[in-house]
Amino acid sequence: MEIPQIIKEAAREHGCNRVSYSGEIDGAQVFSIGCIDMNGLPIPTGLPEFLLLKDGEITIVSGYKGLDLHCKLKDLNDK
Repeated sequence: MEIPQIIKEAAREHGCNRVSYSGEIDGAQVFSIGCIDMNGLPIPTGLPEFLLLKDGEITIVSGYKGLDLHCKLKDLNDK
C-alpha cells in the first residue's frame, strides 16, 4: 500500500523515519512508525507506536495503548 503523504509528514514530525501499513481497525487505517539507522537496521524505541488515519484526521497511539493496538492487529491478522 502507498503510504499517504500526510502520514509520512506526521511520522517525520514525530521523529520517525520508517512507516509501514499495519491494517485497518474501527474504520481507521493503521500505520506503524519507528526509526532505522543508516544501515537500515531498526533502532529500539520501546513500546509500539502507530499513526491512525480516519476521515483525514491523524491520531498518535503509543505507550501501553500502542501495545494494546499491536495485539488487536495481530489477532485480526491471525484469523
